[in-house]
Amino acid sequence: MTRHSHKQRNAQRTIILMFVLALLPILLALLFYCNPQWIGRYKNYGTLIVPPVQLADGELTPLGAFSKQHFSELDGRWLFIHVVPRLSSTCDEACLKSVYNSHQLWLMLNQNLMRIRRLVVFADAETSGKVMSAINDPYLLYAVAGKTLFQALSESIPAPLISGTVVLRDPLGNVMLWYNRDFDSYKVKKDLSRLFRTSRVG
Repeated sequence: MTRHSHKQRNAQRTIILMFVLALLPILLALLFYCNPQWIGRYKNYGTLIVPPVQLADGELTPLGAFSKQHFSELDGRWLFIHVVPRLSSTCDEACLKSVYNSHQLWLMLNQNLMRIRRLVVFADAETSGKVMSAINDPYLLYAVAGKTLFQALSESIPAPLISGTVVLRDPLGNVMLWYNRDFDSYKVKKDLSRLFRTSRVG
């Protein structure tokens, strides 16, 4: 084998190697696209709201002395919101369990506990009294939101908006994820832990 042919073979190998390396990401992407279960552990447990619904702190009106006292704590924090649609007469058993599970979730966040606040947001103030009296949670905040929020959520969430349904608002005011009221606290904790790791705000 001549020196020239040896160099030629090395050049060919280099070209083939570069070609394979260029194709590898495309092949991997196709494999994961055809087999989404391989990356299921990295998916959000909650469902993304696309596009996100805007909810600024100024759109919420606090209800009750405790909420008014601590309402400034919502600024720049993540909000775990239990929604109560218009004319809901009470917080039923599933709704109460949703509130209880969110309290357990909050306790599980450990060092991230202060990065998030939990609250119940009503579509109207008329029925809030009955619902608030049914919930026994001293750390929960209560508020009323305008019609715009509930209308936007009804249009964005592909499920009936019932008492106890949960939405997650980021510190920038984007309602970005929603959960059924029978959510698993441990799975939601994984969602929040990933968000807290990647977020520099809140």
